[in-house]
Amino acid sequence: MPGVLMRWSFPTPPPLLQVNDGPGSAALAWTANFDKCDVPKVEFGIFDGRTENSFAPSGNGFVQGSAFLGNIITQFICDRVKSDYNANAVVINDCTAAIAATQGKTGQAFADAFNTAVAQNV
Repeated sequence: MPGVLMRWSFPTPPPLLQVNDGPGSAALAWTANFDKCDVPKVEFGIFDGRTENSFAPSGNGFVQGSAFLGNIITQFICDRVKSDYNANAVVINDCTAAIAATQGKTGQAFADAFNTAVAQNV
């Protein structure tokens, strides 16, 4: 229509908030920011001179021996993320969800479930 000004209405995007009320450094509130460490992973295989498969953490900042129970390694990883690194709340929540994703899984399936879930917002 000539002479008619049309207005388009779009939803307002969320503001680009920085996580200032908890761990994290200048990260967008919905993006995982591991800051001082690599994205952690759980490996499944032969480690530390063992003769049976076990679980071990991998990634810069996650030095720890292996364990036969994967939940020992996943809990170690999430504890480190919470206490020793400047990871933001998204990382902490993803780590908790990654532990939950391993329930009922064993061996490589356990490691794969954790690895996929912990990196979901990277």
